[in-house]
Formats: sequence, C-alpha cells, structure tokens
Amino acid sequence: TDGHSAAECLRPLVGALCALLQRSDVTSEPDLSGRFLALLGKVARVEGVCACLLEGGALETAAILLDANVAGTPSPKVSLVPLPRFEELSNETEDTSMGPLAQPKTAAEAEAGAEPTFDVVGPALKLLTTLVHADASLASTLCGRGSIPALVKLLCHASDHVRGNAALCVSELARDERSLAVLAVQPHLIEPLLDIAHHKTGALQKNAAICLARLAKNAHCLQAIRDGHGMEILMQYVKPKI
Repeated sequence: TDGHSAAECLRPLVGALCALLQRSDVTSEPDLSGRFLALLGKVARVEGVCACLLEGGALETAAILLDANVAGTPSPKVSLVPLPRFEELSNETEDTSMGPLAQPKTAAEAEAGAEPTFDVVGPALKLLTTLVHADASLASTLCGRGSIPALVKLLCHASDHVRGNAALCVSELARDERSLAVLAVQPHLIEPLLDIAHHKTGALQKNAAICLARLAKNAHCLQAIRDGHGMEILMQYVKPKI
C-alpha cells in the first residue's frame, strides 16, 4: 500500500458509506442500507478501521437503524421444555468466543447467479457486535443510549444467525458492569439463551453458552439460570469461577 495502512486506504470509503447511511433517502430503502451496513461490517475486521467507523458515526447510525427496525421483526415461540441432557459443548474457557455469524443465503439465493437480499437488522447487529468487541468501552455507550432492550429482543428473532449474533453482542455488553446491571432486569433474557444452548449446535450454541456464563456474574441472572436448569451448561463449559 506504498506506506499507507489498509485503514488509511479504506478511510474515504468508510467515510462515504457512513455519510450515505445518514441520508433519509438511503435509510428508507432497507435493501440499500442493509448492503451498506454489510459492507461496513466486512471492512470493520481490518485492523484500524473500527476507529474510522467511530469517527464517521457508524455506531450511532447502526444503533438508530437497528432500533427503528427491531419493532417489526418476527419472533418464534421459544421452546423451553423438555430440556435435553446437555452434552455437546467442548471444555473450553469463556474467552474463546466465536466471531459474528455470517448471514446465510436463502435457497433461491444459493442458485447460480442469485444475488442476496439484505435487511437492516442482521447487518446492523453484526456491525455493532464487531465494534463493541473491538472496543469494550462502547458497551457503556450502547447502554447509555438505550440500545439494550432492542438487542435482547433479537435473542428471540426468527433467524438463527441473528439470534447467534445477538447472543454474542449481549455477551460483549455483559463485560461492562453498568450494562450487566441493565441486562439483568430485561425480560426474556435468560430463557431464549437457554433454548439456544440446549437445542442448537456449533457457533450459535457456543455464543449462547458464553453469554450465559458472563451473565451469571450477576446474582439475578445466576438465579434465573438456576431456575431454568441451566447450571449444567455452565459447569460443562466454563471453569468454575462464578
């Protein structure tokens, strides 16, 4: 890059995309704004780009778009009983979290030449998760602007990849003491996480288990996990330190 870092090279693109996402004629088109958010989510993984995104207001923009679109997202019924015996998680520490899950293609999109469509919720959530993972102090920022209820609601989203990324985002927020206290009083927090941990596999299951382990540092959440028969998850997945 002739002496320039990748982040410096991407700065004009990031700035332009952030500016476009603040235009009403762009945000009124879910597929268009979803594409821009998805592109920002990809470049956010490049070292140094998260700082450029924050300078461009990407965190606030993504949070605003997420808040505006979560109200209409479909939610499935969460099955809580009967819970199967939990035997699938590996014996690793809680810090081996998976990255944000990629948005899967539909059957039609999987056909040759098919172009994927985008909503706003998935890409906005993925971008927020990436930013909070890169800078832990942003958890307090999201908490302060009132984003936690919307993020918790996504744990019951109809899409597994959204649920998995919501679990990962909540687990990042749970590292922050203030955010953890706010999370602890949210309705429908522990139940959907237990449902994912017991009935899903792979990265989705792992993200939910890590999230539960971090939430368990709060006494109210720990009691809710006990009440939901979730202690087996914690004992099999993390080292006993709660």
